[in-house]
Amino acid sequence: MARYWIRNRGRVQGPFSEERIQGLLRRGRFSRHFHVSEDRKNWYPAGDFPELFAEAGGPEPDDEDGHFRSGGSPFDDDEDDDYDDPPERSRRKTQRASKPQATRRRTSVPDDDDDDIRDEHDDDDEDWEGDDTDGVLTGLVDWIESNVKVLAVVLLLVLGVLSWFAFMKEDFTQDTADLKTLQGYHSQIVRAHQTGAAADQWIPMMERILTELAPLVERLDENASAMDHVKQKLLFVARDDIPRMLKELPVNKQDAAQRVMQQLELVDNMIQQQTRFSEAGSLTAPQLIPPRAPQPNPPPAGQTPLGEAPPGATPPAEAPGTNNSGTNSTGASSPGTNSPGTGNPASSIPGTGRP
Repeated sequence: MARYWIRNRGRVQGPFSEERIQGLLRRGRFSRHFHVSEDRKNWYPAGDFPELFAEAGGPEPDDEDGHFRSGGSPFDDDEDDDYDDPPERSRRKTQRASKPQATRRRTSVPDDDDDDIRDEHDDDDEDWEGDDTDGVLTGLVDWIESNVKVLAVVLLLVLGVLSWFAFMKEDFTQDTADLKTLQGYHSQIVRAHQTGAAADQWIPMMERILTELAPLVERLDENASAMDHVKQKLLFVARDDIPRMLKELPVNKQDAAQRVMQQLELVDNMIQQQTRFSEAGSLTAPQLIPPRAPQPNPPPAGQTPLGEAPPGATPPAEAPGTNNSGTNSTGASSPGTNSPGTGNPASSIPGTGRP
């Protein structure tokens, strides 16, 4: 037996049998204004299914004042349809109910049809309640917009915690292995220098070490940053200090070798303290400042420093015929100066100022 779905104003009920739909038609809850489908996909006007109107004599006429003009539903409670219908339609219902055939048709419908229809109507109402989720989503969006500042602060806190776990709690296994590798190269180079390795031994060792350090330098160069001083210092040692050390030790220069040792000790301390950041002063070797010469204390106010003439004073006049440049601090004449009693007209008596 065929089953049909009926649709009116977007609401779908069913499936119903032909007898059930004819029962709805007799009670005024179905008309040709409805749409009918046999598979719930393709919908057609109810008038295209004459078998549904067989007992009623075909599709109902298009009555301008009919009950279905307002889009009624088979689940509407219309027990008082007689009061809502126009007088002519009420009379037709009265005449139809008075006929024996109409009575037999009405009694042929099971008594529990109304209960089944009401139950299905309740199920449909529950399905339609699912549309309330749109209101819930709208309310959620409004709440987010009104609390956007609070949500931004919470998001920053979450990102800060994640960053702390990502950077501060990072594993130092790889850094420790790189540190051990660089310490091994440093010890190997110092030992070769102390044993007096010749040039034919030093050059192959230098080329081998630089070749082995190339992958380490490349990896550290990709991962080092200003916020990770451990990798940064390891990069500087492997890329700059060890190659300079290999060039300076043959000429007995120890600057690069000492710097390598100092930087590796700093890295070792940071790894032991489980930190990747240290102050800038602790990452560089202290610079030696040469001592300054002692400065004399300034003289008291109003006094002239020793050996200087007071401001505005004139130098003392020289005695005629004397040569100050020729006398020393003891008053004796220096070689090449005139002495008294020599008969030289340019000579003078010491201490008199007279010739």
